Amino acid sequence: MRRVVLLLATISLAVLLVSGLALAQPAPDEVPDAACPTNGQTPNQVAFLRNSAIVAQTFTAQHTGLLTSAQVPIENTENETTSIVMEINTVDSSGTPTEVVLASTIIPASEVPPHPQSGVVTGHFSPGAPVEAGQEYALALHTTTEPQANGLGWLGFRSDGTLCPGVAYRNSGFGVFLPFAINLDLFFSTFVTPDTTPPKVISTVPKANANEVAPTANVRATFSEEMDSNTINDTTFQLFEKGTTNQIDATVSYNANTDTAKLDPTNNLSKGVAYKAVVTTWAKDVAGNRLDQDSSTSGLQQMRWFFRVDD
Repeated sequence: MRRVVLLLATISLAVLLVSGLALAQPAPDEVPDAACPTNGQTPNQVAFLRNSAIVAQTFTAQHTGLLTSAQVPIENTENETTSIVMEINTVDSSGTPTEVVLASTIIPASEVPPHPQSGVVTGHFSPGAPVEAGQEYALALHTTTEPQANGLGWLGFRSDGTLCPGVAYRNSGFGVFLPFAINLDLFFSTFVTPDTTPPKVISTVPKANANEVAPTANVRATFSEEMDSNTINDTTFQLFEKGTTNQIDATVSYNANTDTAKLDPTNNLSKGVAYKAVVTTWAKDVAGNRLDQDSSTSGLQQMRWFFRVDD
């Protein structure tokens, strides 16, 4: 367990090399996501990092996909040569960072600004932290060694707490993150590689071409990824008697824990009758991608399968 010593100090910098934070260029597949740019403010507060001192800033993801890189402005006040650990953590229901790490990377000492300069450091995550638009996460930093108590600092700005979204936290040393006693915004930028892969159905109950299905059976479709529950309903998951367009009355539900949709017919299915189940292309994943059961075929392809109820 880390014992945390976290200091805040006002600084006066002759040269600030943080303007690039707002102008950072993402990799080809990345898009800018959450950010707290300087917006012309002069950073005058520092949250100091140590191996035993974790600093975190919460943020809300703007895109669903993999958070593949992040950038923060760092100042070196003691000519420290330590590397920096950058992490993406989950937050709990209150929005407080947890110690659950979704992705981690090490920024080598050679990329840390030399004393007495400030500069933007970039952490690259591979394969990245899975994030969902509208959900909160935390960007956390600490060092790989135990430098001077005021050696490396994450630059920020003391404000009324409204300059940037999110809240700055410190680790208490007992596995708990606590917000700073004063309002502090820490500057950062995150970049996400959006999810553009369409979902598909990977398994069904009953299985395709099953011929001894019970009349009381429900129909299930399990997807390759988490789906937007608002798009799983009786217009996107349907059941028909084979060879007809008469839709069977049913209740449709979705379980996000198993990525499975269930179709519960209002009445028992008819013995000896063949049925067709369909999941349409208007079923979407949480990133908004529509279902495409066969990406090798032009256009979006629905999922359909047949089964027969036992006599």
